Amino acid sequence: MFPCRFNLSTRNVEELAARRAIRDIEGREVEDVSEYSDANSIKYGKMVDWIARDLEVTTLRYQTLDDMIAAIGLPRERLCLYCWTGEYPAPWKRAAARKGSEPLAERTEEELAAAER
Repeated sequence: MFPCRFNLSTRNVEELAARRAIRDIEGREVEDVSEYSDANSIKYGKMVDWIARDLEVTTLRYQTLDDMIAAIGLPRERLCLYCWTGEYPAPWKRAAARKGSEPLAERTEEELAAAER
């Protein structure tokens, strides 16, 4: 739902299939995508159907966030889930507040860890 803040995968919203689907379904950009993030919502189903048609596949299913976290086996607070939720983990938010206002994507892991100490 959100581009990677660390530039590890997607760099902007236009690259995200989900955001293209939402824009087409809604006819405009949508800031609050929470309904589309809820795997039990009608809007989520419409988004997945749109992406499946765009990819020209007959079946498409995404792993839920909770299932992904369980599969990784680390506590949720130790994972960067920004691309799923649009929010940084709490320790990174605190580090950013102490370190200054430059984007977290421009900081190294060492800088983030040092700011957390």
